[in-house]
Amino acid sequence: MMYAVELFFDEKLEHGIRMIWDGLKSERITPNMADIKGLRPHLTLGVYDAALPAEEFVDAFQTFAGGLRSFNVNFETISFFSSSSVVFTPPRMTKDLFTLHQNYYQALGSYNEHAHELYLPGRWVPHCTLAMELNNGQLVDTLRYCSEHFQAMNGRLTEICVEKMEVNDEGHVSERLFSVPLKGERE
Repeated sequence: MMYAVELFFDEKLEHGIRMIWDGLKSERITPNMADIKGLRPHLTLGVYDAALPAEEFVDAFQTFAGGLRSFNVNFETISFFSSSSVVFTPPRMTKDLFTLHQNYYQALGSYNEHAHELYLPGRWVPHCTLAMELNNGQLVDTLRYCSEHFQAMNGRLTEICVEKMEVNDEGHVSERLFSVPLKGERE
């Protein structure tokens, strides 16, 4: 089990990512993202181990998240992490995205002992996962599929949440513990 803090997209952008997930499944390349119960396309700000004091963390998170504003994100490329066989689309790094990440770790830094180091400032590679847990053949086929079907996408971040994730008899399962909509431009 682990916990994650995730940023969700507007409907149009979410639909664009789901089209890739569904296409990879229908082409029998990999069903892994489309089949995760409760999963939505997202950017992850942080991942935490099972020892995280979840209730205390959610309380601190609520304070941080309450004043956050929505902003635009743009996805224009595909890439992969060779060490973990994950294919993803990285958002263009903007001042808004960088500042959100920095502020998040300033506000919730007391929980960093439970944080996965690859999400900490200075190590974070923001990304939206398109496929994961791929063998070499699936990796090649996923990259080929994405090169043929992926188109630049843009939209807005609209929600931030804390999720509990685990693997059980049903496979990967994602459960939302707390969520708050991001404030619009005019609020």
